[in-house]
Amino acid sequence: MRADTCRVSGEVSRGSRATHAPVRLTGWVLDEKLRFMESRSWKVLLIDDSEISVELVASILNRKGFDVRFTTRLDEFDTLLVDWSPDVILTDVDMPGVTGVELCQRLKNYYDTSGIPIVLLSSLPAETLAELARTCEADGYLSKLNGSETLPEELDALCANLVW
Repeated sequence: MRADTCRVSGEVSRGSRATHAPVRLTGWVLDEKLRFMESRSWKVLLIDDSEISVELVASILNRKGFDVRFTTRLDEFDTLLVDWSPDVILTDVDMPGVTGVELCQRLKNYYDTSGIPIVLLSSLPAETLAELARTCEADGYLSKLNGSETLPEELDALCANLVW
């Protein structure tokens, strides 16, 4: 999706799923979106079963201005989700108990969280991640194989297109 487009969604009734269609932004609407994005500190809720990985990713994102809350446990994730309103959820794919794909499907089917963009994060190859994202209706994916240096910029670009 280009920088001058955004996703538009709506709800017909409680529990219904709305479709997303790109819409071209022009004039003051585009100016407002750009101004909003420039002043924005994205709120990221991160879950990964690896304590080392979750702390590393959170540290990198925090240094780049993201507001990150993170956990390695599903029960703690649920509490953070209720107590805090993230702009985006970043989830590892391979976790014990519940996979990132299962978590994404659960969140997309629950009314209160269905509108929160979900991004899969994994060291799987990009092609595999893309297929998993399509399968579970994730809003995007990021590969750990690209290195930690590019993660903030890649996530910022995703957020700019997903969150408005």
